[in-house]
Amino acid sequence: FLAERPVAATGDCVAVGVLSVDDGATAVELGAMPHVDGLSRLGQFTLETEGRVSIRDVHNGEYDSILVEPGKCAVTVWGNDTAEPDVVAFEVRSAVS
Repeated sequence: FLAERPVAATGDCVAVGVLSVDDGATAVELGAMPHVDGLSRLGQFTLETEGRVSIRDVHNGEYDSILVEPGKCAVTVWGNDTAEPDVVAFEVRSAVS
């Protein structure tokens, strides 16, 4: 966790710590224009991609994915709580060179 936020990233992955599954489900949205009303920005990252961005759990199970231009993309992570969100939105856009 960086800067007391539940988000960390490498060059090709963003990890978000969320509310424990024992405490309820987490809603996740992925897209170029997700609904972010009422959410706080948890982090902004530039990722290298082969043309697809996906949402996966810690067991590598895929929940959602979108196609993007291969190369770099900008990912902004939004959440309803800055420590343990149970609503998370991933805003994915082409990175500006």
